[in-house]
Amino acid sequence: MRRGTALALALLLPGCVGEREARHEGDRLDALLAFDKPSQCEVGPKLEHLLKTLLRDTTEEPVVVGPVEVPQEFAAQVGRPTVQRDGDEYTATVPLAGRWLGLSMDSVSVQGFKGGDGAGFFITVRAPSAALIAALNRAGFDAPLAGERHASPPDEGEWWGMSVKSEGLKSSLRCALHD
Repeated sequence: MRRGTALALALLLPGCVGEREARHEGDRLDALLAFDKPSQCEVGPKLEHLLKTLLRDTTEEPVVVGPVEVPQEFAAQVGRPTVQRDGDEYTATVPLAGRWLGLSMDSVSVQGFKGGDGAGFFITVRAPSAALIAALNRAGFDAPLAGERHASPPDEGEWWGMSVKSEGLKSSLRCALHD
């Protein structure tokens, strides 16, 4: 009887693994969170639209957050946005279900200041910073091991800085706009 059970499991296992991999194919967020120039924090059109629709307006009270607009194929993976205020700075966050660069996603956040100035964005994953840095660098980000690096040349005094932040079991890619 044990031989029969072991044989049945051996025959079923490859199918189960294939089904699991197929399920993960459907939860990939790589196309939504794509960058045109990763090493310069230059986002692709889908990510740019997500960021713009997440934190829509900080020029009036209350600030306008969402609704987040994403292509239909990703709609089921996008949660309800929230906003936090710290003085004149706002952070709007939307939870995302799925995987980005092979890592389990947590959320995307946009920072902005009262009056309309942007501050940058975070992409947060449920993985330690070493795993995020390795995944980012495989994708061409040239992420710094520590601190922040200039990710783009100054353009009329503004430039993008890239860093990786760690908080507990989560870590984030941060692209921050400086002037």
